[in-house]
Amino acid sequence: MFDPSTVANWQSQLDPESTGITVDYFEKDERWINRRIAPVFSTGKRRASLMRYLAADALPTEGQRLLRASGGTGIDLPTQKPSRVEFFINGGQLCSTVPQEEVDEAEDNAKEQPYQVRSIMAGGFLNLEMETRVAPYFLPVGSSRYPSVNALFPAANLVTASGNWQTYNPATDAFIGPDIKGIVAAFDLTFGIKPNFGIIDDITDTFFMDKLLKERNTTIAISSFQQGGDILPSANGRVVAGMELLVPGSRSEGTPLDAVYSPTKVWGTFPYFIVGFSPTLGGQEWNKVGDCYVAQADYRRPGSLPFQTNRQPDPLFDKNHLTHMWWDFERTEQVVKADLVMAIGPIR
Repeated sequence: MFDPSTVANWQSQLDPESTGITVDYFEKDERWINRRIAPVFSTGKRRASLMRYLAADALPTEGQRLLRASGGTGIDLPTQKPSRVEFFINGGQLCSTVPQEEVDEAEDNAKEQPYQVRSIMAGGFLNLEMETRVAPYFLPVGSSRYPSVNALFPAANLVTASGNWQTYNPATDAFIGPDIKGIVAAFDLTFGIKPNFGIIDDITDTFFMDKLLKERNTTIAISSFQQGGDILPSANGRVVAGMELLVPGSRSEGTPLDAVYSPTKVWGTFPYFIVGFSPTLGGQEWNKVGDCYVAQADYRRPGSLPFQTNRQPDPLFDKNHLTHMWWDFERTEQVVKADLVMAIGPIR
């Protein structure tokens, strides 16, 4: 593998166009859910500290109110000493090579295509990397990825399902809805906050909405705003019991059509309904306020761009006829609030 540390600083060149492509494919490929369920915050230090303040400790004590006499001062907002969560960020790097032959054979108006293709693949691969790091914290034992052992998921937070959600008769039984309402109540009771997302796999996605709506004796409205519509809709993006449903790998409208790599390689199949809370469910960057289960610290060196693409001809270009590309990627995940996740299962 090419080691860019052997290239002098003056030889290293930023490729702005390919950087834009990498960022575009990294941020706009909406099939990935790691940034939505594990908030990202930026830092200028490799050893970052996240200070957690418990909101409940800031409540006024019994009998106190905010009223004050004229000229007086308000009550002091009480806060407990914050707890510290340490992140140690290791540097990572993704490299690629472009043979000059590939550039020469490209059409005259598409000489940049070999570089653009690798930038697209880099965006997908960087998402694949973070999805691979985050997913184990949410997958109970019994998934296809972790059939027998996974120490990262808190085993005590797996609640037994009332029955098989896939094969039961919703005309005579009703337990999907009660199971979901029960885990929402249990989550709220345990953590003092209601879950705002639920995760199911693509197999459960094929029957979930159909079963649940029949159980509730209702039907799916077929696109009242436009002609047509999907009469067998995905649960992805729908809201059930106050939770947005996420289906890893489910195609979203904003996903680039030529995006590569798929979250299904990471999540596999899992017969569970997983619930949790994220303060950045929309995928925006986290301001470190609000509870979360797992967070991602993103180290950004001064003067660098996120996922910037560097491009440099091989020092022995006349011999090797290669151009090197590389992407620095320095992000790590860490549990912030232990056990802030629950699951129902197995549901099929």
